Amino acid sequence: MEKILIKSAIKEIVLKGKPEDGHSDVFSYNYPENTANNLGGLFVVGQVQPANEDTSYMINLVASLAKREYYSQDNVSPKESFSKTLKKINEVLQDFFHNKDLTANIGIFAIAGDNIFISRLGKFKIILSRDNQNIDILNNVNLFDKDHIQEKEFSNIISGKVMPKDKILAFYAGRAMTSREKIFKEMLNKLEANEFADKISSIKQSNDTFGCAAIHITIDKHKETAIVNPPQPRELRQPVISKPILTQATAIPQTMPQTDLLPKELTNVRPVQTKPESDLKPAPKPSPLIKNLDKQGESNVYYPGNTNILSDPPNLSKSKSIEPSSLIRPTEFSSAKKDNFIINFLNKLSKFNKFKPNGVYMIGSGQSKPLLKKKQIFVILLVIVAIVAAIVAKITFLPTLPVPGIGSQEDKAIAALVSENQTKLQSALTIKDENPLEARRMLFESFATLSSSANNSEKISSLRTEIFSALDEIDKASEISPNLFQQVPSNLGESLLATSWKDKVFVYISSADNSSGNIIEVGKEGTGKVMPIKDFSPQYLTTTENSIIMINKTADSIGFVAIDSGGLKTSTLSLSGLAKSFYPYQDNLYILTSDGIYKITDVAKGKNSVASWLNPNVQLPSNPVSLTIDSKIYVMNETGTLTTYYKGDKTAEIKTSIPTNQDSLFLTTKDSTILYIINKSLNRIYAVNKTSGTLEKTIKIAGSPFIVNGAIAENGIIYLLSKDNKVWQIVP
Repeated sequence: MEKILIKSAIKEIVLKGKPEDGHSDVFSYNYPENTANNLGGLFVVGQVQPANEDTSYMINLVASLAKREYYSQDNVSPKESFSKTLKKINEVLQDFFHNKDLTANIGIFAIAGDNIFISRLGKFKIILSRDNQNIDILNNVNLFDKDHIQEKEFSNIISGKVMPKDKILAFYAGRAMTSREKIFKEMLNKLEANEFADKISSIKQSNDTFGCAAIHITIDKHKETAIVNPPQPRELRQPVISKPILTQATAIPQTMPQTDLLPKELTNVRPVQTKPESDLKPAPKPSPLIKNLDKQGESNVYYPGNTNILSDPPNLSKSKSIEPSSLIRPTEFSSAKKDNFIINFLNKLSKFNKFKPNGVYMIGSGQSKPLLKKKQIFVILLVIVAIVAAIVAKITFLPTLPVPGIGSQEDKAIAALVSENQTKLQSALTIKDENPLEARRMLFESFATLSSSANNSEKISSLRTEIFSALDEIDKASEISPNLFQQVPSNLGESLLATSWKDKVFVYISSADNSSGNIIEVGKEGTGKVMPIKDFSPQYLTTTENSIIMINKTADSIGFVAIDSGGLKTSTLSLSGLAKSFYPYQDNLYILTSDGIYKITDVAKGKNSVASWLNPNVQLPSNPVSLTIDSKIYVMNETGTLTTYYKGDKTAEIKTSIPTNQDSLFLTTKDSTILYIINKSLNRIYAVNKTSGTLEKTIKIAGSPFIVNGAIAENGIIYLLSKDNKVWQIVP
């Protein structure tokens, strides 16, 4: 006989980056032989900065503490052991946590059987690959639960289930890793552990500054021979430790019949063996009836050596002898199987058939068994038909009717989602005046989380409305209704990208499989030229006077389409980092990557040569997301920092109150003093001053969120592309 266990195959990946990136390391402890409570494996991923003599050993210390505490007790559950481990780490490392000059990013997680428990401090990510789909465990409330254990550094435990064939990537979410996160997710789905590690090592070979601290885990089934203990007969069982409480008995004269001392209802209880009359002392008074219990140490002829089983009396009369079967306790031989309601109903039915309605027994009922069986079969069939009909009616006519016991996990997930984001909403309202940037960031994050939920319950919809109201209060937004510029033919596909040239807009419409599409010219008079695009899937679209320029989704190919003649020509695009944003200026194209700014000179003439634009030793801000140009280059990062560059040098860096992400649109014109940040999911346009970074105004676009893409013309008109293939106009 075999038993199936879930085991983890582990691959540690540690590549040292730049010295200024600090010290990072990973630790994994896996004890498959520990089956007492199945504590499984424990893993630590960490990074500290700065890396000096006083801080570099912190990750090692955390790992040692975690290992010692987690495996110290074998009589507690994995979750309880994990919780105690975090509390101990919080207690021991208080001096490190209070050091304001130290930045620590640590992730601790355990995989015990099919359970996973995670806690983190700072930048740590853990991605789950299941069925060729990626799940961000730390932000998925539908599959994973969050428990709050204490108000300390490691304060929450994320818990959930893993399955065979799952793959997990846990890593320190530094800039080098997050900039390539999309690539790593695709690799995690397709590659095995060794191939995955080789791919990451190849990145290090091409870019020596690349650093990585990660653990790759593959969950799989493992078969072991099961050790089954056969059931033991009563004679071979261990004697009961507890001893019965004995009552001191008064001697009873031999002339009194022993069986008369037993109540009728206790005739199956063996009386104790009495001593000869010569050994008895006369009793002064008759003793009340007591239970006859075997004295400790008496001989037991049925089961020698077991004092917990009553002995056989020598002088019971044959008429009063106890059958051996009366010694068997029914509960020891019960199958412990409980009848269901149908069996109980049929049992009652069979009893009912033997009686008349007035309760008088039907003599000769045994002769009518065939008739009764027919009735029983008919009733059984009737009950089955009724149950099947009820199920079909429920599925057909009332599919959304809640059934007790079903959907409770979904309700729990919704409640947790609403509770977590309601807390963020209240926190944002509390700090909106002192820290509007953080308040907006919390509201943006909450809205994105709610929007990604597949459930659209009333509670979630109501909370979205509250978030919009809170944003209105912080932004002091003015609502504007956009003007319809033109309707794009919807039969060609789905609108994805838009760009403008003077008073015309060019829209890219993708086919159903995204492998091809059409570029459509749109003007005030209607739609114009249609330019087919085959075997090219663009992520960016821009235009010059005579041609349209596209960058494909993997940013390794650039395409050119002549507006007059059509026809697609492609060239190779070579970038060292991950492409994040593109922006045209005059006849050139500027590209923001994870490691710099690059320029393609004369791109309008079909050129594809890439050159670094930043001067040596000039750095980008952390986590840059987009750029725009007006002769100077403006770069915006996730935390709202606006950095200005001119002729390859950094000339200014200011804090704004608007957080951005990869999905934001960042637009400006040459003569404007304003930068426009468009949040597509919230239907808002933030106008930020280029010089001071102050928020000049917020435009709230009327209606539900609809923006797919957008562009700005030289005259300052903003064109917005909607999901229903319409082009809208807004004059900010």
